[in-house]
Amino acid sequence: MKFLMRTAKKYIKKMDIWDFSLLKICLSAMGILIGIGISDEKKKSVGIVAMFVFIATYIPLIAKYIGVVFEEKQHKDSNMDDDCFELLD
Repeated sequence: MKFLMRTAKKYIKKMDIWDFSLLKICLSAMGILIGIGISDEKKKSVGIVAMFVFIATYIPLIAKYIGVVFEEKQHKDSNMDDDCFELLD
């Protein structure tokens, strides 16, 4: 859980205004998908549009977050390597 929180904070620090916009659109689309309360005739078309909006915004957000996770893992692994060499000095 600590790793998740640390990488999420690091990701938030890297976000720009466009990332926050995508996040808001993504969450709005998810809210529409969860809380569709319209007539049966329109429910399917609204749901399809919301699904595409959600997918179009979710993919770039998660791709950037995964990049942060890999950066963090590489940084952690490189620190471990440095520590090992320090023991030899």
